[in-house]
Amino acid sequence: MRSRAKPLADLNANLHPCPPEAQPGGSTMPSASEQLFAEIGLDAFGHPPDYMPPKPPSPRKIAMLGDKLDRLERLRDHMWDEDRYRRWFSARYNAIEKSELSDEDIEALEPHAYSREVQHRLYIARMEYGQVLTARNDYLTRKAQLSKQRVKSQDKRPLWDAMFKAEQHLDLIVAAGSGFSTQREFIDAHAAHCLASTLHDIAEKKFDIQEREARADKRAGIVRHRASRIRRN
Repeated sequence: MRSRAKPLADLNANLHPCPPEAQPGGSTMPSASEQLFAEIGLDAFGHPPDYMPPKPPSPRKIAMLGDKLDRLERLRDHMWDEDRYRRWFSARYNAIEKSELSDEDIEALEPHAYSREVQHRLYIARMEYGQVLTARNDYLTRKAQLSKQRVKSQDKRPLWDAMFKAEQHLDLIVAAGSGFSTQREFIDAHAAHCLASTLHDIAEKKFDIQEREARADKRAGIVRHRASRIRRN
């Protein structure tokens, strides 16, 4: 169990929040935001039709940043062990007695300065890892929004199951406390929950839009045949 792990509440405050839940709407009428987006030329998700976020780093690059975060966290957790203190006091005493080091060199041996540097690098690594996962989520989210594949009723259940599983996993990590998970595991769980929730919401919205279009086509006497629409005579 970690003795100096950062509280999960503090970690959560440093992460990008999940996208907000969709506004009330449904298969009978569009939400207020959808109506506004249509009026100003945006798609149903609030983006210009041709918008596409930058491609995220490769899985290998993301894994490398995660490994860096793990290494710095392990370094932070073990830098206050008894051997480090013993080595520091011994080195400081010998340096002062023999006058082999300058004041700057002696200060460099001070463990609190070393601790501050490790904490700073750990903070930067945590931010970098969270940012690349957010970029990956944004890219996958937009791909799902732009997908031309129609959403069937049976497609929604697996997405709901994935969202529920991701939420349970995140809740378990938070409930267990930071002593039972690494910062990387917490960030991974947070990002997975955000993505699963967003993909589920996208499917629900697209299904509702399809239902509204089908009703409008029926009223107008239009029959859909895959990508084409034929008006009845």
